Amino acid sequence: KKFKEDVIISSTPNILACFLAYIKSRLNNKKFIFEVRDIWSESVLSLTSIGRYNPLFLISRSIEKYLLEHSDLIIYTMPNFKEFYKDLLGKDSSNNVYYCPQLIEDEYLQHQADNSSKEIDLVYSGTTKDKDNLFTIVQAFKILQEKHKEIKASLTVIGVLKNETIQEYSQKHKLNIKFDRNYYCRGDLIKKISKYSAGIISLKEAKVYKYGISLNKAIDYMSAGIPLIVSGIKFGTYAGIYNEKNSPEDLCISFVELASLSEGQIRDIAMINKENIKQKNSSVLEVKKLREKIKLLLNFRH
Repeated sequence: KKFKEDVIISSTPNILACFLAYIKSRLNNKKFIFEVRDIWSESVLSLTSIGRYNPLFLISRSIEKYLLEHSDLIIYTMPNFKEFYKDLLGKDSSNNVYYCPQLIEDEYLQHQADNSSKEIDLVYSGTTKDKDNLFTIVQAFKILQEKHKEIKASLTVIGVLKNETIQEYSQKHKLNIKFDRNYYCRGDLIKKISKYSAGIISLKEAKVYKYGISLNKAIDYMSAGIPLIVSGIKFGTYAGIYNEKNSPEDLCISFVELASLSEGQIRDIAMINKENIKQKNSSVLEVKKLREKIKLLLNFRH
């Protein structure tokens, strides 16, 4: 059966699927767009136990290099992707690359956050695998609850628990933590987290983050109009409280810093993020720009 489409698009992290899609594009004489959502090879080294000399890793990295050099267009979501490209291939990227940030539908930006609570209501939303450092967050909250009794605080974890010992640990130490295992569509999730004081992102200290972070949970927090608490990196493109070290003790310091902010300061941080989202992550605006970029780079006719 003849392949009628003009373009084949494939996205990481499944690098083998991307390579098969590339082969199909060439067999059918079609353009190929490689979307780099995840810096695959560096993420594997930084965030898993797979070693640099693992045969499957070496094959996958070779495929990644080949696709970066031979794709008709590369779309990337990491802010510092061009630096990664140069580190991996030893040369600057060509003109066939386009930065497309994580997007949010405009309809999800209408929620108004309630930043007036006298208590610190923290929220963590997202996957709960070990690499997401949820246990670090829970330990940090334990320190807050035990050493800063003057701060009234709660923590809500939204997501399916991958490690039941976290809830057992919370119950054992009588922590004011709620576990919400329900699934929410994105609009409902953003509306729900808009009622909290701040959203937490906990990152392992890993080389991959020097190329920037592009996280759906960060976009959700900012769209909800709440500040971010980010541990594991020194600074980032989001307004919020940062702590370069990702330890329970250092993350607890960030919680205390949040508690010291006034309602107006919290609202100002949240509004900065929300305005940035509207300007840089709007699906309506970005899709228009991306469509024109694809037409230009792939020599499409209007």
